Amino acid sequence: FDLIFNDMFETSNLAKLHLANLEDLPPLCPTLLRSYHAAGVRRPRGWRQAVRRQDAHVRRFRQSGPFQRFLAVYRAFVNEVILPVVGHGEELLFQCPPTLRCQMPSVIAMGSPHRDSDFDAHHGAEINFWVPVTKVWGSNSLQVESEPGKQDFHPLELEYGEFVVFNGSQCLHYTMPNSTDSVRVSFDFRVIPKSAVGNW
Repeated sequence: FDLIFNDMFETSNLAKLHLANLEDLPPLCPTLLRSYHAAGVRRPRGWRQAVRRQDAHVRRFRQSGPFQRFLAVYRAFVNEVILPVVGHGEELLFQCPPTLRCQMPSVIAMGSPHRDSDFDAHHGAEINFWVPVTKVWGSNSLQVESEPGKQDFHPLELEYGEFVVFNGSQCLHYTMPNSTDSVRVSFDFRVIPKSAVGNW
């Protein structure tokens, strides 16, 4: 995934995106556009139209070659890696597209502790997958509790190529201000056995 993310984020070093010289042309990826804003980075004036017309920016990104290549690899990943882990021979429904995330070093936290089941759009039987595309540790990672209600939060510490399966529907999770000198780039998605959906 790292080469595809390099293309989508227009960089050769995802972990050092915060050190890039920002040009007048806005980034292709809306997630990157928003992450600079969330980190309090002053964005060039040339980005204003992309900020004002976010729906059009998202549509352009989703039609782009890099994003289409990512979707093809993502679908193969779900079929070849995820399905054998949780499918047990039955059909899986999976989120597509997955959610892209980027957290710059900053004093600002992105979000607050939550369970996915706090939101109506999520089903209680969902299984969460979190896939970092950069090394993650400490404050640049996702903080999760080990069991629902335990509140024993700990950062997920992973190298590139590893991923985590967790009960995000019932377990609290959140991010804290990224005090490292490394950008965290990741994507996450949810799957659910088709039999568990019922009439939902």
